Amino acid sequence: MKHYIYKSIMAVSIDEMNNADDVILGHRKKTVALASGIYSLVVTIFVVSFFTWRLTVEDKDVLGVIYYAIEAAEIAIVGINTFLAIFTICMISGILRDYPGWMVTWIITSISLMALETVAMVYLIVLRNHVTKGFDRLGKFELGFHIVKMLLNIAAIFGVVVYYKDIRSCSHCEELRERML
Repeated sequence: MKHYIYKSIMAVSIDEMNNADDVILGHRKKTVALASGIYSLVVTIFVVSFFTWRLTVEDKDVLGVIYYAIEAAEIAIVGINTFLAIFTICMISGILRDYPGWMVTWIITSISLMALETVAMVYLIVLRNHVTKGFDRLGKFELGFHIVKMLLNIAAIFGVVVYYKDIRSCSHCEELRERML
């Protein structure tokens, strides 16, 4: 016998409510976690490509003495995003195989590298503003892109954490529990 909860004009069964926690915004948790991983991978590849291009087109004569400091900051951003891309590939593999340890590694690494990338980005923008004596369009683009990227990365981390918690709390998945030990 099904028990119903009447809310507004829609009757929802208790069984449907228990299955509803397996859904985030109409999608399964695993799909959201995979989408988070794919987003992270695409953005890191874009950032690596952009700053690699920046390294090749910057004029040493225009930037003067600060050229090497700007180059070091850009190389740091490229390195950070390369590591993040590697860990993201591992995390996507962990989601597909339901290995929670690979997800935890990505979560911790992603948070740490986001903070490090923010420091390098602020350093880069301050140096470039020192040379140009103002906040140029490229600096505005980089800062705006970085802020949007950080907000979306927080959402991506949330999606992976929700799926990780789902795997860890799975009471009917003995096979997954054996893999976690």
